[in-house]
Amino acid sequence: MADHLVKSYDEQLSILTNTIAKMGALAEKQIKDSTEALLTNDQEFVDEIVGKDDRIDELENEPAYKRAQVDMNDDNSLSRLSVETDSSDETRIRTNNSFLHDNVD
Repeated sequence: MADHLVKSYDEQLSILTNTIAKMGALAEKQIKDSTEALLTNDQEFVDEIVGKDDRIDELENEPAYKRAQVDMNDDNSLSRLSVETDSSDETRIRTNNSFLHDNVD
């Protein structure tokens, strides 16, 4: 089970790293373009740059399950594990996720 958790963590970390790198590259280009637009006093270019803000916002607000391309309708992808912190601030992994059960109220 530990190998599975480490592999999953590594995959999620890789996806997050790639997303942050994309966001950084887009932001870097916007700063470069903004500087150029400011120096040339080009209002059309400024408007074009502002219009590209949405792509960075989309990446920032995209849920992790979408970045990882997880199908939320696929019951096999749901974990039966849950993470909790007990009264002594110890983090534990429980095998019975109370939010995922077969007994419907």
